[in-house]
Amino acid sequence: MTRMPYVRMRNGSAVMVWWRDYSNPPDRGSGPVSAYVVYYRRRRERDWEALRQTRLKMAAVTGLQQDTDYEFQVAAVHQSGIVGIPSPILRVSTCGSKYHTLSLLLTDFSANQLFLLFPLPTTDEIMF
Repeated sequence: MTRMPYVRMRNGSAVMVWWRDYSNPPDRGSGPVSAYVVYYRRRRERDWEALRQTRLKMAAVTGLQQDTDYEFQVAAVHQSGIVGIPSPILRVSTCGSKYHTLSLLLTDFSANQLFLLFPLPTTDEIMF
């Protein structure tokens, strides 16, 4: 993929990564795009983690550490099973609190759906 993914929502423990549709040039033999895979890692780490493949053009990466720099890439998966070259690296920092207000633009609607991330508190954080 040649275009960099982008972020429109993040908090202290999650980042919502979005990307534009990828079309395979007709002279390439790997077939049409059937899914996408998102890779992520903490900045300056060597190994990448991968989310499950998705047909959507967005994915939530959850379970991240607060106030930490992360890197993200997206790659197209072709119908033939070949995974394409990943996008340029997107660098994003999580917020200092996992309950920080989400950055959400009201134009982020896809197929009449709106996606919000609300992390659940741990048992240590629940007050009675």
